[in-house]
Amino acid sequence: MKTLNIIGCGRVGRTLARLWHEANVFEIQDVLTRSFSSSHQAVEFIGQGNAIHAYDALGDAEVTLIATTDEAISLVAKKLVEAGKVRKEMIVFHTSGALSSRILKISEDKGAFVASVHPLMSFADLKLSMASFPGSYCCMEGNAFACAVLEGAFQKIGGQVFTISHEHKTLYHAASVLASNYVVTLMEAACQAYQRSGVDHCLAEKIVSSLVNNAVKNVTTLGASAALTGPLKRGEHSIVETHEQALRQWNEKAGCFYKAATQLTTELFGLPHSQFNVPPV
Repeated sequence: MKTLNIIGCGRVGRTLARLWHEANVFEIQDVLTRSFSSSHQAVEFIGQGNAIHAYDALGDAEVTLIATTDEAISLVAKKLVEAGKVRKEMIVFHTSGALSSRILKISEDKGAFVASVHPLMSFADLKLSMASFPGSYCCMEGNAFACAVLEGAFQKIGGQVFTISHEHKTLYHAASVLASNYVVTLMEAACQAYQRSGVDHCLAEKIVSSLVNNAVKNVTTLGASAALTGPLKRGEHSIVETHEQALRQWNEKAGCFYKAATQLTTELFGLPHSQFNVPPV
Protein backbone atom coordinates (compact mmCIF):
# COMPACT_ATOMS: atom_id res chain seq x y z
CA MET A 1 0.00 0.00 0.00
CA LYS A 2 1.13 3.52 -0.77
CA THR A 3 0.94 6.14 2.00
CA LEU A 4 -1.56 8.95 1.55
CA ASN A 5 -1.69 12.44 3.06
CA ILE A 6 -4.90 14.46 2.77
CA ILE A 7 -5.18 18.25 2.75
CA GLY A 8 -8.74 19.41 3.26
CA CYS A 9 -10.88 16.52 4.42
CA GLY A 10 -14.54 17.38 4.09
CA ARG A 11 -17.20 15.02 2.74
CA VAL A 12 -15.27 14.13 -0.42
CA GLY A 13 -11.96 13.51 1.34
CA ARG A 14 -13.54 11.57 4.18
CA THR A 15 -15.59 9.36 1.88
CA LEU A 16 -12.67 8.46 -0.37
CA ALA A 17 -10.24 7.99 2.51
CA ARG A 18 -12.52 5.67 4.45
CA LEU A 19 -13.33 3.61 1.36
CA TRP A 20 -9.62 3.32 0.58
CA HIS A 21 -8.81 2.41 4.16
CA GLU A 22 -11.50 -0.29 4.31
CA ALA A 23 -10.38 -1.69 0.95
CA ASN A 24 -6.67 -1.61 1.93
CA VAL A 25 -5.84 0.62 -1.04
CA PHE A 26 -3.91 3.39 0.74
CA GLU A 27 -2.41 3.68 4.18
CA ILE A 28 -3.92 6.93 5.43
CA GLN A 29 -1.05 8.82 7.05
CA ASP A 30 -1.67 12.50 7.90
CA VAL A 31 -4.79 14.68 7.64
CA LEU A 32 -4.60 18.48 7.62
CA THR A 33 -7.68 20.72 7.52
CA ARG A 34 -8.49 24.30 8.50
CA SER A 35 -8.59 23.40 12.18
CA PHE A 36 -7.05 20.67 14.31
CA SER A 37 -10.48 19.69 15.64
CA SER A 38 -11.85 19.06 12.14
CA SER A 39 -8.69 17.10 11.27
CA HIS A 40 -9.27 14.97 14.36
CA GLN A 41 -12.94 14.41 13.41
CA ALA A 42 -11.90 13.37 9.93
CA VAL A 43 -9.39 10.86 11.28
CA GLU A 44 -12.03 9.42 13.61
CA PHE A 45 -14.43 8.96 10.70
CA ILE A 46 -11.79 7.42 8.43
CA GLY A 47 -10.55 5.06 11.13
CA GLN A 48 -6.89 5.62 10.36
CA GLY A 49 -4.34 8.44 10.18
CA ASN A 50 -2.97 11.29 12.26
CA ALA A 51 -4.57 14.70 12.75
CA ILE A 52 -2.00 17.35 11.85
CA HIS A 53 -2.07 21.05 12.74
CA ALA A 54 0.43 22.49 10.21
CA TYR A 55 2.11 21.79 6.87
CA ASP A 56 5.49 21.42 8.55
CA ALA A 57 4.12 18.52 10.60
CA LEU A 58 3.16 16.46 7.55
CA GLY A 59 5.12 13.24 7.15
CA ASP A 60 6.62 12.09 3.86
CA ALA A 61 3.92 10.36 1.79
CA GLU A 62 3.91 8.74 -1.62
CA VAL A 63 0.57 10.31 -2.54
CA THR A 64 -1.02 13.60 -1.47
CA LEU A 65 -4.69 14.37 -2.05
CA ILE A 66 -5.85 18.00 -2.08
CA ALA A 67 -9.59 17.85 -1.37
CA THR A 68 -10.19 21.51 -0.54
CA THR A 69 -12.49 24.01 -2.24
CA ASP A 70 -11.44 24.96 -5.76
CA GLU A 71 -10.34 28.41 -4.64
CA ALA A 72 -7.86 26.95 -2.14
CA ILE A 73 -6.13 24.36 -4.33
CA SER A 74 -3.49 26.70 -5.76
CA LEU A 75 -2.62 28.07 -2.32
CA VAL A 76 -2.40 24.59 -0.80
CA ALA A 77 -0.07 23.46 -3.58
CA LYS A 78 2.14 26.48 -2.90
CA LYS A 79 2.21 25.83 0.85
CA LEU A 80 3.16 22.20 0.32
CA VAL A 81 6.13 23.26 -1.81
CA GLU A 82 7.17 25.96 0.66
CA ALA A 83 7.08 23.43 3.51
CA GLY A 84 9.26 21.04 1.52
CA LYS A 85 6.53 18.40 1.32
CA VAL A 86 6.73 17.86 -2.45
CA ARG A 87 9.46 15.62 -3.81
CA LYS A 88 10.32 13.92 -7.07
CA GLU A 89 8.10 11.07 -8.25
CA MET A 90 5.45 11.50 -5.56
CA ILE A 91 1.83 11.92 -6.69
CA VAL A 92 -0.15 15.08 -5.99
CA PHE A 93 -3.75 15.22 -7.16
CA HIS A 94 -7.00 17.07 -6.48
CA THR A 95 -10.69 16.24 -6.85
CA SER A 96 -12.01 19.46 -8.43
CA GLY A 97 -14.36 19.11 -11.36
CA ALA A 98 -13.78 22.60 -12.70
CA LEU A 99 -9.98 22.77 -12.50
CA SER A 100 -7.45 20.65 -14.33
CA SER A 101 -4.16 19.26 -13.06
CA ARG A 102 -2.45 22.36 -14.50
CA ILE A 103 -3.34 24.14 -11.25
CA LEU A 104 -0.69 21.91 -9.62
CA LYS A 105 2.15 23.01 -11.90
CA ILE A 106 4.16 24.27 -8.92
CA SER A 107 4.24 20.66 -7.65
CA GLU A 108 5.09 19.34 -11.09
CA ASP A 109 8.02 21.75 -11.28
CA LYS A 110 9.41 20.05 -8.16
CA GLY A 111 9.29 16.68 -9.89
CA ALA A 112 5.91 15.43 -8.63
CA PHE A 113 3.46 13.58 -10.86
CA VAL A 114 0.20 15.57 -10.88
CA ALA A 115 -3.37 14.67 -11.78
CA SER A 116 -7.01 15.39 -11.05
CA VAL A 117 -9.79 12.88 -10.42
CA HIS A 118 -13.38 14.15 -10.20
CA PRO A 119 -16.05 11.73 -8.92
CA LEU A 120 -19.34 12.48 -10.70
CA MET A 121 -21.66 12.17 -7.73
CA SER A 122 -23.10 14.16 -4.86
CA PHE A 123 -21.34 14.11 -1.49
CA ALA A 124 -24.17 15.80 0.41
CA ASP A 125 -24.28 13.10 3.11
CA LEU A 126 -21.40 10.89 4.27
CA LYS A 127 -23.42 7.72 4.79
CA LEU A 128 -25.13 8.07 1.42
CA SER A 129 -21.81 8.86 -0.25
CA MET A 130 -20.22 5.74 1.18
CA ALA A 131 -23.09 3.58 -0.01
CA SER A 132 -23.52 5.12 -3.46
CA PHE A 133 -19.89 5.59 -4.52
CA PRO A 134 -19.46 2.09 -6.01
CA GLY A 135 -20.46 2.33 -9.66
CA SER A 136 -20.00 6.09 -9.87
CA TYR A 137 -18.10 7.63 -12.78
CA CYS A 138 -14.78 9.36 -12.14
CA CYS A 139 -13.17 11.75 -14.63
CA MET A 140 -9.36 11.66 -14.62
CA GLU A 141 -6.61 13.62 -16.36
CA GLY A 142 -2.95 14.36 -15.76
CA ASN A 143 0.43 12.63 -15.74
CA ALA A 144 0.37 9.09 -17.14
CA PHE A 145 2.05 7.48 -14.13
CA ALA A 146 -0.17 9.30 -11.64
CA CYS A 147 -3.26 8.38 -13.63
CA ALA A 148 -2.26 4.72 -13.73
CA VAL A 149 -1.87 4.58 -9.94
CA LEU A 150 -5.04 6.54 -9.25
CA GLU A 151 -7.11 4.61 -11.77
CA GLY A 152 -6.35 1.43 -9.86
CA ALA A 153 -7.09 3.11 -6.52
CA PHE A 154 -10.49 4.38 -7.63
CA GLN A 155 -11.43 1.15 -9.40
CA LYS A 156 -10.74 -0.83 -6.22
CA ILE A 157 -13.48 1.13 -4.42
CA GLY A 158 -15.95 0.77 -7.30
CA GLY A 159 -15.20 3.87 -9.36
CA GLN A 160 -15.68 3.72 -13.12
CA VAL A 161 -12.76 5.79 -14.38
CA PHE A 162 -12.55 7.56 -17.73
CA THR A 163 -9.99 10.05 -19.00
CA ILE A 164 -10.03 13.38 -20.82
CA SER A 165 -7.33 15.92 -21.69
CA HIS A 166 -6.77 18.87 -19.37
CA GLU A 167 -7.70 21.31 -22.16
CA HIS A 168 -11.28 20.06 -22.08
CA LYS A 169 -11.81 20.08 -18.31
CA THR A 170 -13.94 23.26 -18.26
CA LEU A 171 -16.31 22.03 -20.97
CA TYR A 172 -16.53 18.65 -19.24
CA HIS A 173 -17.50 20.32 -15.97
CA ALA A 174 -20.05 22.57 -17.67
CA ALA A 175 -21.65 19.44 -19.13
CA SER A 176 -21.75 17.93 -15.64
CA VAL A 177 -23.52 21.00 -14.27
CA LEU A 178 -26.04 20.91 -17.13
CA ALA A 179 -26.81 17.27 -16.42
CA SER A 180 -27.04 17.68 -12.65
CA ASN A 181 -27.53 21.12 -11.12
CA TYR A 182 -29.71 22.61 -13.82
CA VAL A 183 -31.96 19.57 -13.94
CA VAL A 184 -32.73 20.46 -10.32
CA THR A 185 -33.41 24.07 -11.36
CA LEU A 186 -35.66 22.91 -14.20
CA MET A 187 -37.61 20.62 -11.89
CA GLU A 188 -38.16 23.39 -9.35
CA ALA A 189 -39.25 25.83 -12.05
CA ALA A 190 -41.72 23.30 -13.41
CA CYS A 191 -43.00 22.57 -9.91
CA GLN A 192 -43.60 26.26 -9.21
CA ALA A 193 -45.30 26.74 -12.58
CA TYR A 194 -47.61 23.83 -11.78
CA GLN A 195 -48.49 25.47 -8.46
CA ARG A 196 -49.17 28.77 -10.20
CA SER A 197 -51.58 26.92 -12.50
CA GLY A 198 -53.48 25.63 -9.46
CA VAL A 199 -51.85 22.25 -8.80
CA ASP A 200 -51.21 21.36 -5.16
CA HIS A 201 -47.54 21.57 -4.10
CA CYS A 202 -47.19 17.92 -3.08
CA LEU A 203 -48.93 16.72 -6.23
CA ALA A 204 -46.77 19.03 -8.37
CA GLU A 205 -43.59 17.51 -6.93
CA LYS A 206 -44.85 14.00 -7.65
CA ILE A 207 -45.82 14.92 -11.22
CA VAL A 208 -42.46 16.53 -11.94
CA SER A 209 -40.55 13.58 -10.49
CA SER A 210 -42.64 11.14 -12.52
CA LEU A 211 -42.08 13.05 -15.76
CA VAL A 212 -38.34 13.42 -15.22
CA ASN A 213 -37.87 9.78 -14.22
CA ASN A 214 -39.84 8.66 -17.26
CA ALA A 215 -37.82 10.92 -19.56
CA VAL A 216 -34.52 9.62 -18.15
CA LYS A 217 -35.72 6.01 -18.55
CA ASN A 218 -36.71 6.65 -22.16
CA VAL A 219 -33.39 8.32 -23.01
CA THR A 220 -31.51 5.44 -21.40
CA THR A 221 -33.46 2.71 -23.16
CA LEU A 222 -34.40 4.35 -26.49
CA GLY A 223 -31.84 7.10 -27.01
CA ALA A 224 -32.38 10.86 -26.91
CA SER A 225 -33.90 11.25 -30.38
CA ALA A 226 -36.55 8.57 -29.84
CA ALA A 227 -37.25 9.82 -26.31
CA LEU A 228 -38.02 13.39 -27.42
CA THR A 229 -41.76 14.10 -27.39
CA GLY A 230 -44.07 17.09 -27.16
CA PRO A 231 -45.34 19.89 -29.40
CA LEU A 232 -41.91 20.86 -30.72
CA LYS A 233 -41.25 17.30 -31.92
CA ARG A 234 -44.69 17.28 -33.57
CA GLY A 235 -44.06 20.61 -35.26
CA GLU A 236 -46.80 22.42 -33.33
CA HIS A 237 -44.93 25.71 -33.16
CA SER A 238 -47.98 27.82 -32.32
CA ILE A 239 -48.40 25.83 -29.11
CA VAL A 240 -44.71 26.24 -28.29
CA GLU A 241 -45.11 30.01 -28.65
CA THR A 242 -48.14 30.11 -26.38
CA HIS A 243 -46.12 28.14 -23.81
CA GLU A 244 -43.37 30.74 -23.92
CA GLN A 245 -45.84 33.59 -23.56
CA ALA A 246 -47.56 31.96 -20.59
CA LEU A 247 -44.24 31.36 -18.87
CA ARG A 248 -43.09 34.93 -19.50
CA GLN A 249 -46.28 36.25 -17.91
CA TRP A 250 -45.55 34.15 -14.84
CA ASN A 251 -41.76 34.50 -14.76
CA GLU A 252 -39.75 36.35 -17.43
CA LYS A 253 -36.60 34.29 -16.88
CA ALA A 254 -38.55 31.04 -17.15
CA GLY A 255 -39.92 32.23 -20.47
CA CYS A 256 -36.43 33.07 -21.70
CA PHE A 257 -35.20 29.66 -20.56
CA TYR A 258 -38.05 27.94 -22.41
CA LYS A 259 -37.25 29.82 -25.61
CA ALA A 260 -33.53 29.07 -25.37
CA ALA A 261 -34.31 25.41 -24.70
CA THR A 262 -36.64 25.36 -27.72
CA GLN A 263 -33.96 26.80 -29.99
CA LEU A 264 -31.28 24.42 -28.70
CA THR A 265 -33.59 21.40 -28.99
CA THR A 266 -34.41 22.37 -32.59
CA GLU A 267 -30.71 22.55 -33.46
CA LEU A 268 -29.57 19.45 -31.58
CA PHE A 269 -32.26 17.19 -33.05
CA GLY A 270 -32.46 18.79 -36.50
CA LEU A 271 -36.13 19.73 -36.14
CA PRO A 272 -37.88 22.09 -38.56
CA HIS A 273 -37.69 25.71 -37.46
CA SER A 274 -40.80 27.67 -36.53
CA GLN A 275 -42.65 29.43 -39.33
CA PHE A 276 -43.06 32.39 -36.98
CA ASN A 277 -40.35 35.01 -36.95
CA VAL A 278 -39.66 35.40 -33.25
CA PRO A 279 -36.52 37.47 -32.52
CA PRO A 280 -33.83 35.61 -30.54
CA VAL A 281 -33.41 36.28 -26.84
